[in-house]
Amino acid sequence: MDYLDKFKKNVREEANSNDSTLIVFIIIIFVMHFVTTTIQMFVPDWYFQPWKYVLHCFWILQPISFLLPALAIKNKGLRIVGIILIILFCIDAVNSNIASMVGSER
Repeated sequence: MDYLDKFKKNVREEANSNDSTLIVFIIIIFVMHFVTTTIQMFVPDWYFQPWKYVLHCFWILQPISFLLPALAIKNKGLRIVGIILIILFCIDAVNSNIASMVGSER
C-alpha cells in the first residue's frame, strides 16, 4: 500500500506541474499579445519610436515560451520530438526578429 500511495502522489505532483506549466504559457502569451496590441493601438508611429525595440523583445521572447507546452508532454519520446521541433521554430523566429531589428532582409 505504501508504494501505491507514493506512486499516486508522484502522479498528482507531475500533473500539477504540467498544469502550472501550461497556465504560465497561457499567461505569457496573453500578456505579450495585450501589451503588443495596446502599444500598436495607442502609440502613433510605434514602429519608428523606441517602442519598436520593446515590441521586438516581446517578439523574440514569445517563440521561446512555446517550449513550455513541449515540456508538459508526458510521453518521453513525444516530449523530445516536441522540444526539437520547438527549438527549430524558435531559431527561425528569433533569427527573423533579430534580422528585422537590424534592418536586414531575410
